Amino acid sequence: MAIVSDLAPTAPAASLATGASARLAAERLENPAQLEPLRKINRTMEVISGLDVEGFAQYLSLNEVFHLAIFDLAKSQALRRAVDQIYRFPFVAPSGRVILRQTGPGWNAIRPIAEEHHRGLVDAIEHREGGRAESLAREHGRITRRHLEEALADRSFLETIPGARLIKVQTAGRI
Repeated sequence: MAIVSDLAPTAPAASLATGASARLAAERLENPAQLEPLRKINRTMEVISGLDVEGFAQYLSLNEVFHLAIFDLAKSQALRRAVDQIYRFPFVAPSGRVILRQTGPGWNAIRPIAEEHHRGLVDAIEHREGGRAESLAREHGRITRRHLEEALADRSFLETIPGARLIKVQTAGRI
């Protein structure tokens, strides 16, 4: 059984690692052309419409590729190994957020913000603004965490998710 409070330390760790990777990517970028795959991913993500299962699965897959590309640009094997460990926890990896799909109104509000974060990350890395890239990456992680908290706080929503009975949500405190 996954206890949501056990996941609490993983979200900030993921945000820290993502932020550090974005900073290093900005500091170590050799050629702005290296960012073209990230731009292409962003364009593809932005044209995916609707919240059907197939579209959302494609969106999550592209999101993971985007984030992994930033880790690759950081050129830090130690950081990459740490991220691989962190991403093994439920709901932490960019592609592990399947539970968020069905929270329609929340997703519709967060998606444009997340996409703007992606564009801002590419811009900050391109302009070698490491502090800005790190800050954006960490904020990007916070909105996902907030959305997850809202989804998990809604017991009626959780009852619609297969396997949700394996998640123990503690009512006191935040995840």
